Amino acid sequence: MSLEEAKKKKQGKMKQRYIFRSITLAILLGAIIFALVTNLKEDNEIYRTGDEAPDFELMQVNKNNETELIRLSELEGKGIMLNFWATYCAPCEAEMPFMESLYPEYEDEIEIVAVSLDNTELVIDKFIDKYDLTFPVVHDSSSDVMDLYKVGPIPSTFFINPEGEIVDTVAGALTLEALEDHFKEILPEDSDVEHNTESNVGVGDQAPDFALEQVNESITDKELHLEDYAGKPIVLNFWETSSDLSQEGLSIMESLHNEYDDQVEMIAVNTDAADMEVDDIISEKGLSYPVLRDLEQEVLELYDRTILPSTFFINAEGEIIEVISGELTEETLEKQLKEMVEKEVN
Repeated sequence: MSLEEAKKKKQGKMKQRYIFRSITLAILLGAIIFALVTNLKEDNEIYRTGDEAPDFELMQVNKNNETELIRLSELEGKGIMLNFWATYCAPCEAEMPFMESLYPEYEDEIEIVAVSLDNTELVIDKFIDKYDLTFPVVHDSSSDVMDLYKVGPIPSTFFINPEGEIVDTVAGALTLEALEDHFKEILPEDSDVEHNTESNVGVGDQAPDFALEQVNESITDKELHLEDYAGKPIVLNFWETSSDLSQEGLSIMESLHNEYDDQVEMIAVNTDAADMEVDDIISEKGLSYPVLRDLEQEVLELYDRTILPSTFFINAEGEIIEVISGELTEETLEKQLKEMVEKEVN
């Protein structure tokens, strides 16, 4: 074999090795890309209506509930409201009283599982105490369950039927009416409970008249009829001593009372069944508007309230123009007061 032929043979072998290595590299690269794409798709899977709710296990941290551990699969047979929230989330806080108000009524058929995304358990405990929550609260400290369910903005809620199937997802805060509508969708099939979602008294209705004992000693009247204030707009607030939100609402009403006293009547109805420290609260907060006692909760029932505090805004004609269930902020109250006054002036 000549030198030239040997050289060509060597070049051919090198070319073959190059082609082989190139093919091998391409195969390896393709396998890597396939694995990355597959994992990315799996990681980005979003659970939707009709999907089976992925299982998880977390410790339960609400001392007002006896359950120690929540495993979602062990709740099969009951409807489940799976709610992702945090104490720093205002919309989350707004819907919590609605959840608590319905829980005692539905707990035999539907389980509420509130998944906190907070960093520390201390803030969760304080929040639970503030609202006297009784349903299970679990702490997703590592965000594993949040990632499993691909949760973005909070609150986010998954409604799961007794078979473990997601029937609806909601991003954002829920109203009481919307929440109960969703509960009805996930009741067990053998449930014979008929829940009434219609409020007997609401916006557009005439405010029912009533008479109650007036206990604020700074006011001479010892009994008050709602009809006594006919022709004047009214803020009618139902509250209880054990609720921090209720007491905050009383202070906010007092802060605006003097400014609007001549134009709008503010009335606070305490609904405690027992003789609580109402007089002390009146004195401590320096309340100057009427405070009534509804010991038998007859007026509370008349106005069909399950959430406290609840505030009715009533125009001069006695028509309910707004109802706020839960927290009453200063901004909200002042906005409503201004609108009521402006309507009367015009």
